[in-house]
Amino acid sequence: MKNNDDRLSYNMKQLKKYKKILNKTVKSIGDCTDHLYKEGWAEASSGNLSIDVSNSIPGKKIKNEQWLLITRSGCRFRETARRPWNDVLLIRTGSKKGIRIEYSGKKNARPTSELPTHKLIHDFYRKKKTRGTAVIHTHPTYIIALTHLKDYRQTDILNRLLVSIHPEIKAFIPEGVGFVPYLPPGSERIAVATQNAIEKHRVIIWEKHGCIAVADDLDRALDLIMIMEKAARIFFIARSAGFDLQELSQQQVDDLTNIKKR
Repeated sequence: MKNNDDRLSYNMKQLKKYKKILNKTVKSIGDCTDHLYKEGWAEASSGNLSIDVSNSIPGKKIKNEQWLLITRSGCRFRETARRPWNDVLLIRTGSKKGIRIEYSGKKNARPTSELPTHKLIHDFYRKKKTRGTAVIHTHPTYIIALTHLKDYRQTDILNRLLVSIHPEIKAFIPEGVGFVPYLPPGSERIAVATQNAIEKHRVIIWEKHGCIAVADDLDRALDLIMIMEKAARIFFIARSAGFDLQELSQQQVDDLTNIKKR
């Protein structure tokens, strides 16, 4: 995916305007990073998120242009929660000049190393004519642990397990979760594999690494991760207690087809 978007340029002239327009959205980033940190899913400087805010930015836009709020490389979510404006960048993609940084909380900051994945996901949703998309990448402990077990490194088997442990998954993630075998973090390869998986799934598990969740806003994306992580946690609690899991039968799983969100 080597292209013009690998180049970065800075434009910091309209800081006050952007802060006024995006203050509520940036606050939601602080709230989300606080939750991720307290869950223990954002150790050190791990984890990143982005929101397509194109519809909030006034003025004429060029074709394929997107405006994204995204966390910067190296930020610690425990600090982002307190001062979110310090750890976000407002970037503009889609022009021949590459990625233009319109706002940065810190001088010479760069977007998260997982920018290729975020960009491809937002590109996919732009082509579907869906805006306002929020993307979270984080490291849920029990989900990562589950991918260390070779029996559950296949999409169908993994989904069968999660749904049979925690039926609510069928209500909130009816299409199931996607699975991407281990690939180097921050690489073009994991970005492309995730883009392929996102065509059918809103939640993608990265083997031995973490997950990606996509929704209309950060709260809904966080919901998807929490429900999935709960199922994985129940799995390990039952195992550690020395019991064999009493999973739902196939008929019981089939009966969940019409389950509704509460």
